[in-house]
Amino acid sequence: MHKVFFLLILFISTTAFTQNLSDTAFQSFDGYLIVDSAMNQGNIADPLFLIKGRAAGLTVTKGDGHPMNHESVLIRGMGSRGWDNRPLYVIDGIPGADPYGLFPGHIRSMKIHRNVASTSKYGIYGGNGVIEINTIGNFIKDTFQVSYHSMISFDQPSERLDLLTASEFRREAQRFANIMEMPVEEFFDDLGASTDWQDEVFRQVVTHQQNVAVSQSINNTRYRLAFNFRDQPGLLIQSGKRKIGLNSYVNQSLFNDKLNLSIGYTLADLKYKGISERDSETVLLQAYTRIPTNPVNMPADTFSFVYPYHFYGHYDPVFLINSYHNTQKRKSQRINVALDYKLSELLTFSINSGLQKIEKDEEFFMENAVIMNTRISSFRERTDKLYFLNSQLNFEIPWSDHSIFTSNIFYSYQNSRFNKYINTYLSNLHNQRNNALSGEVNYFHKRGLKIRWISRYDNIMLHDVDEYRKHYWSHSVSLGWNLKKLVTNSLFERFSRLEFQYLYGKAFSQPLPNQTVRPLHDNFHPTSEHVFSFKTGLLKNRLTLDVNFYKRTTSNKHYLVIYTSSGPGFSPYDYIVINKGAEADLRWLVFRKEQFSWNTGFHYQLNNNRIKTLNSDYSFVYSRYGDQIFDEGQSLYTFNMSEYAYSEGIDLYYYDNEGGITTNPYDARKTRASVFPEYQVGWQNELHYHNFNLSFSMRYVHGNYIYNADRLILSELHFPDNNALSGEFYPNLTHSYHSDFFLEDASYLRIDNIVLGYTLNLDHWNMKGLVNVYFGVNNLVTLTNFSGLNPEIDYERPVNGWEAPIFYNNDMTGISAASGYPPLRSFFMGVKITI
Repeated sequence: MHKVFFLLILFISTTAFTQNLSDTAFQSFDGYLIVDSAMNQGNIADPLFLIKGRAAGLTVTKGDGHPMNHESVLIRGMGSRGWDNRPLYVIDGIPGADPYGLFPGHIRSMKIHRNVASTSKYGIYGGNGVIEINTIGNFIKDTFQVSYHSMISFDQPSERLDLLTASEFRREAQRFANIMEMPVEEFFDDLGASTDWQDEVFRQVVTHQQNVAVSQSINNTRYRLAFNFRDQPGLLIQSGKRKIGLNSYVNQSLFNDKLNLSIGYTLADLKYKGISERDSETVLLQAYTRIPTNPVNMPADTFSFVYPYHFYGHYDPVFLINSYHNTQKRKSQRINVALDYKLSELLTFSINSGLQKIEKDEEFFMENAVIMNTRISSFRERTDKLYFLNSQLNFEIPWSDHSIFTSNIFYSYQNSRFNKYINTYLSNLHNQRNNALSGEVNYFHKRGLKIRWISRYDNIMLHDVDEYRKHYWSHSVSLGWNLKKLVTNSLFERFSRLEFQYLYGKAFSQPLPNQTVRPLHDNFHPTSEHVFSFKTGLLKNRLTLDVNFYKRTTSNKHYLVIYTSSGPGFSPYDYIVINKGAEADLRWLVFRKEQFSWNTGFHYQLNNNRIKTLNSDYSFVYSRYGDQIFDEGQSLYTFNMSEYAYSEGIDLYYYDNEGGITTNPYDARKTRASVFPEYQVGWQNELHYHNFNLSFSMRYVHGNYIYNADRLILSELHFPDNNALSGEFYPNLTHSYHSDFFLEDASYLRIDNIVLGYTLNLDHWNMKGLVNVYFGVNNLVTLTNFSGLNPEIDYERPVNGWEAPIFYNNDMTGISAASGYPPLRSFFMGVKITI
C-alpha cells in the first residue's frame, strides 16, 4: 500500500510542478562533458584510455601491458577496501552496460558525474560516480557518408629490468669463489650460454585495426552501420588477441517529429590465446630469475637428474610458454530500444529498454606440467545477463514571467544475472532484481537562482528470495546562483558566467555480484557528499574554470573470516572512510585565427583518503612483502614499515622512537606512506595550423608510494640459484620484509599521447570528403625515481595472495611484485577517409 501512496504523491507533485527545462538551465549541475575531439587519439585499445588525464577527480590507471587487462577507474578516491570501487557506466541510457564491449570509434562523448548529488538518481548504483557514454549513432549527419579508418601500430615493452648479463654473472661467480676460497666449478656449472631471458620471452609486435562505417539520414529515418576489427599480438611470445565489432543504429521520426523511435545493437567478439593474466606472473618470475648462462630449451641429456626445463630451482620460461595452452573468449552483445513521445509542448514521455549479454569462457591445459608431472586442464564458463527498462515522464510549466518549475518522474526495472561453471560444475549463481522509482524537481529564476531536488527509492531482491528483499532511499539537493545574472555592475561585464553552488547527495555502492554472499543489507554501502563549487567563464567563455571542494563519506560493513572449533564463520566489522579534496578544471582557447588555433586544458586534483572510525578487534594487516596498517587516521592502503638504519652481517638495525638503534622491527620507528597520490595534474593541448593538427596529453602524479618487491627479490644473488639486478646486491636485506628499505616514492611524469596529423579536403578534386593522415605515440616517456617497471598503480586489480588475514579477499594494493608484465609503448600511424 505504501508503494501506491508514494507513486500517487510523486505523480501529483510532478503534474503540479514540472520538467524538461529547455536544455542548458541546469547543465552546470550535471557532469563534466568530454567530446570525442577532446579525447586522446590514435591507437586506442581501451575506451577508457580516451579520457585518461582529461578530467579532475578522475583517476584512470593500468598497471601493466597484458592485452586482457584494461584501464581501471576511480572517481574521487576509494571508499572501501576489498570492495568494488568502480563507477557505474551508462551507455546510451542503459546503466550497468559494458564499456569494454565498445570500440573507441563508436564513442561520441563521455560525461563524468563526480558529484553524488548528480549520481543519486542512480540510487544503489551511483555511490562511486557515474560515467555516461553516448555513442556516435545519436549524431548522424543528413548526407550519405562512408568512413574508413586504418591504423597500424608498432608496440614494444616500455621498460625492462636491468639484470645481470651472462658475462656479469660469470664475473660475480668468480668473485664469490675468490671470497669463499674455492673453485668456482664446485658451486657453479657454466653451460656456456649467453641468454637474455627478457629478449627470449618478450618481443616487438605489430597491431593493426580496421574500421568501416556507413551512415545516412533519409527524410525521417537515420541509420548507421559500423564494422571494426583489431588484431593485437601480445608482448609475451605465443600470445595475442583479436576483436571483431559491429555497431548499428536506426532512428525513425513520426507524427511531425513528435514520436522518435530508435534501435541500437552492439556486438564485440574477442578471442585471446596465450598466458593468462594470473599465470603470466608465474612465467615472468622465471624469466627474471633464471640465470643467463643456461641455454634456451636445455637438452634433456645435459643433466640427467633434472628435467630439461628445470635447472637450479627455476624453470625455463620459454619451455613453460610453449607447454601452456590457454584460450579465452568473450562475446558481448547489447540491444536497446528507445521511444520518445512529445505529448505536448510541455509534456514528454520516454521509454528506454535494453538487454546485455556477456559470455566468457576459458579453456586451459598444460603439457608436461612442471609441478605434478602430469597434464593439467581446466574449463571455466560464465554468462552475465542484464535486463533494463526505464520510463520517464517530463513536464514543464512556467511559474511566472521570471521563473519556471520543471519536474520528471522515473520508473526503472533492472534484472542482472550470472552463472559460472568450472569444469562443467556450477560454482556460482547470482540473480538480482531491482525496481526503482525516482523523482526530480527543478526551479529556475531568471536572476540566476536554480534549485534541484532528487529522490530515489530502490526495492531490491536477491535470488528471488523475499527474505533478501531490501529498500534503499537516495536523495540530493543542489543550489546554484549565477551572479552574472543577478548583478549588472560593470565589474562583471567581462564574465560570461560567475556561479556558486552547494550540492549534497546520498547514494550507495554495491559489491561485485560474486561478493554478495553475505547478508544483503550489508552489501550496499551508503555514500554521502557535500560539495562547494565555483564556475566561471571569461572572454566569451574562451576561458572557463570549474573548481570543486568536496567531502565524501562512505560507511562500510565487512565480514572477517574466522575459524573456530565448529568451523569457519563470519565476524562483522565496520568503518567509515572520508575522501576530502579539491578539483580544478581549466579550459582555455589561447589563440584563434583563421589559420591557427590553440586549445589547452589543465586538470588538478587533490584528494585526502582517511579512515575516520573503525569498529574492529583488528587494526593491522600483515603481508609477506610490505607491512600495511589499517587503522583510524590512516588511508585505506598505508604502509607501516620499520625505519631502516644499517646492516652488519646478517643483522638488520632500525631506528627506534627515541632515535636509538634496535634489532627488533616491532620496536622500531615506523615509516608511514600511502599508496594514494597527494595530488595529480593533467595537461592537454590541441593546436591547428592550416591543415595540420597536433595534440598531446601528459600527467604528473605526486606522492604515491610503492613497495618495490622487484628489488627485494632480485637484489640477492644466490649461486647458482637465480639471477639478480645489475650492480645492486643486498644479501642481508632480501628477508627484511618489515623494513622501509625497498619502499619507494613512485611520483612520475608521463607523456600519455602525442598525435600529429594532416587533413586534406577533397573539395579541390570536386569531391566531398576529408582524408586525415596521422602519426603518434602512446606512453612516450615516464620520468620517475621509482626503480620498478611501472609507477602507475592499478587500483582495481591489487596484488593478491599475500597473507592478509583481516580482509575477505586478501588485497594488498601498492606492491610491485617481481613478476610484472611491462607497460606498452606504441608508435602508430593511420589514415581516416570520409566521403
